[in-house]
Amino acid sequence: MESDCEDYEYEEESSENASDFNDEENDEVSSHDDRGVALRLEASNLEARLDDSDDEVVSTSRSKSSQAISKSQGRSQVESKSGIKANLKSNSLKSKSRDRAPSLSRVHSDRDLLESTAFIPSLFNHVPPVLRFVPDGEEVDQLPLEIRKYLKWKLSPITPNVIKDLIARSGFKATKNDHTWLGTWGKHMKSPMFKSIREYQKFNHVPGSFQIGRKDRLWRTLAAMQAKFGRKELDFVPQTYVLPGDWELLKRDFEEAGPKEKWIVKPPASARGNGIRLAGKLTQIPKKRAVVVQKYISRPYLINDSKFDLRLYVYVTSFDPLRVYLYEDGLTRFASRKYSSSMKDISDRFIHLTNFSVNKNNSDYTPNDDENACIGHKWSLAALWGYLKERGVDTDKIWEEIKDLVLKTIIGAEDSVNTLIKSNCRRKYCVHELFGFDVILDDRLKPYIIEVNISPSLHSASPLDISVKSNMLSDLFNAAGIMLPDLLEMDTPEETGRTHKPVPIPKRLRFDRRLGSQTLQPDERAKHAFYVQKVSNPSIMSTILDILTPDDIRMLIEIEDEHTRCGGFQRLFPSHNSRHYLKYFETPRYYNLLAVDWIEKYGQRSQQGLALLRLLTAQKIHLQNPTENSKFKWSAPDPFRAMSASPQKRTRAAPCVPESASHSSLSRTPPVVAVESS
Repeated sequence: MESDCEDYEYEEESSENASDFNDEENDEVSSHDDRGVALRLEASNLEARLDDSDDEVVSTSRSKSSQAISKSQGRSQVESKSGIKANLKSNSLKSKSRDRAPSLSRVHSDRDLLESTAFIPSLFNHVPPVLRFVPDGEEVDQLPLEIRKYLKWKLSPITPNVIKDLIARSGFKATKNDHTWLGTWGKHMKSPMFKSIREYQKFNHVPGSFQIGRKDRLWRTLAAMQAKFGRKELDFVPQTYVLPGDWELLKRDFEEAGPKEKWIVKPPASARGNGIRLAGKLTQIPKKRAVVVQKYISRPYLINDSKFDLRLYVYVTSFDPLRVYLYEDGLTRFASRKYSSSMKDISDRFIHLTNFSVNKNNSDYTPNDDENACIGHKWSLAALWGYLKERGVDTDKIWEEIKDLVLKTIIGAEDSVNTLIKSNCRRKYCVHELFGFDVILDDRLKPYIIEVNISPSLHSASPLDISVKSNMLSDLFNAAGIMLPDLLEMDTPEETGRTHKPVPIPKRLRFDRRLGSQTLQPDERAKHAFYVQKVSNPSIMSTILDILTPDDIRMLIEIEDEHTRCGGFQRLFPSHNSRHYLKYFETPRYYNLLAVDWIEKYGQRSQQGLALLRLLTAQKIHLQNPTENSKFKWSAPDPFRAMSASPQKRTRAAPCVPESASHSSLSRTPPVVAVESS
C-alpha cells in the first residue's frame, strides 16, 4: 500500500516437435562401470591440464565465501542480519584509507582483482564474478579507475536515498544522461519501451507485472485460478468485486450478507492508502466508477488492541525459469488507533488502515527506531515473530502459508509476463522485479493477501527502515548478478562520443557472451519440446537429467550461483516441494521442469550436484554452442523402454560420486552418461 503505481494498459500477445529416437548414444556406451573408469581417467588427465592459477584464484575466493556462509547457519531470524552480511563477504570488509585509487597498470594481476571484495566469485570455473553490493556501514575495495568508470547507475526521479547510498558504497557512479549504465531503479514503463534496454543493463521491472500489481487485475488473476483449481486451493484472498462490471453480483452478495457486514472500497491503481474507505451501505459504493470492492476482514488478529499488516518483500530474478525469493525480514505496520468493529467508527482511517503514509498524520502515532523492539506503530517482521513465539504461536506455520500464497500469486502472472518478456526484451537477464506483498492475519492467524505493489516504498524515515531496507536491497542486487560488461556491447563511438580505443576489462572479470547465449542447437530444441510434451509421464520425466546439454549446464550454473548470493532471501521456487506447484502453471516450461528435477535430486546432496557442474565447467562444456562432444548432445530415450521398463530395470544417469567422497575429490568426479541396464 505504500507504492507509486501508474495506470497501465495490459498488452496481451499471443513447439517444435520432439526429434525421433536416436540410439547412437547407447551404441557409444558399453557399460556403467567401463564408462565410470574411462571418465575417471579422463578427469585425472584433465586435472593435470587445468590452468592452476585460474583454479587457485576461484577456489581461494570461494573458500572465503564458504567460511562466511557456514558461520551464518543456525542463527535465529532476529540474529540473522549479521549472518546475511557474512554470507556475502569473501573477507571482512574493513574501512581502509586510500590516498589514491589504483590504476589497471599498477594492479599486480587479475588474481588481485578476483580476490577483491568488489566481486562475488562464481562457484564454477570459467564463469565471471558479479559485482558486490554492501549494506549500510560497509564498503568494498576500490577498483582501478579504468574499470570503475564503467560502474554507472542511472538515477530516476524516484530513486530512493537508500539505493543512492547503496550504489555509492559499492563503487558505482550515479548518472542521469549517460546511456551506458549497468543498473537503474525507476518507474514502470509500457512494454514496447523495454526493447530499448541493452543486453548488459538491468532494469527493476518486468513487462506485464501490473497483472498482479493493480488491484483489479490481481483479483482477475486469482479468480481465474480459483475457477480452474477450486476456491479451497486459493482461499487466501477476500471475495472481491471489480466495478462497474461486477455490480449486480456485488448487489446480490451485499443484500445476502446483511447490514452488519463491512466492505472496503479501493481505486484499482492507487497507492499509500489514497482513496480507500470503508462502506456499510450499498449507497456508499459508486455504481459506475472503476473501483475494487472487497469483503472487509472484520476480525483481524490484534496486538495491543490494534490492527496491523505485514509488508513482505518478494523478489523475482527470472520468469523463465521462474525463480522466486521471499525476504526473511520485513515490516509490521500498525493502525494508530485501537481497533473497533462498531459501525460508528467505520470512517476512521486511523483505526482501519495500516499505511504508514496515513497513520503518520495521527498525533498519536509513535515511531520506533529499534529493529529488535516491539514498541510503537512499526516493527520489524523479525521482532513480530519473536513477540508471537513468546506467546506460543506457531510462526513457522504462518510463514509456510505465506510462502504458499506468494508463490501461487506469482505463478498466476507468469504466463502473461513471459509472453511480454519474449517479445520486448533482448535478454531475460535485463529485467527483474521486487514486489511488495501486503498480508493481514485474521483472528485465527490465517494470512490473507491484501494487495501487491510493483513499486514498494523504499524511502527510509527511521533507523528501523534503513536497517531492513538496506540489508534487503544489498542482498537483492547481489542476487541480481550484475556483471562488468563486454565492451563490444557498450563502448562504441556512436554511444559514447569517444573515438579512442577503450581500455579492455580483463577477460576473466567481464560478461562472457557465450554464457548468455539464447540460441539453442537442434538437439537442445528437440529436448525442450520432448519433455514439455511428456510432462504428464513420470517415467520419461525422470530421464531429463540423464544427458545435460551445454544449455542445461549454463542454466543450472545460473541457478546455483544465484542461490549462493541471495543472502536473507529464501528461495521459494525452485525448491524441494516445487513439483506440487507445477500444476498451477498455465504453460509447462522446460527450464522449470529441469530446475525442479535438479533440486529434487541434488537439494539434499548439494555437494554432489556442485561437483558435477564443476567438472563440466572445468572442461568448458558450458561455453560450447554447439558442442562437438557427443556425450552432451541429446537424443530421445527409447520410448518403449522409457515407458515400459520397471524401475528395477532402469538406471538413471548420475554422477559417479561416492557418498563418502571428500569435497576436493567430489570437484573432480565425472558424470555417467545415460545408461540403461538390461
